[in-house]
Amino acid sequence: MPELTRICGPFLGEIAEWCEERGWPLLNALAVQQDSGIPGEGYSDILTWPEEVRECIAFDGYPDSVT
Repeated sequence: MPELTRICGPFLGEIAEWCEERGWPLLNALAVQQDSGIPGEGYSDILTWPEEVRECIAFDGYPDSVT
């Protein structure tokens, strides 16, 4: 979504909070910059990022839909 490249951080933060409230792995870990393949500067902790990605992929508790 090229039109959102400069403003997606707040949305990713909301996703992280939503997951955290439910005790789920943080889905925002899967959002990376196209050119570097790593999260942007707003990501909480780049050192824990690889493990957070693995947790997201392995987690089977996400709902099929959200209301």
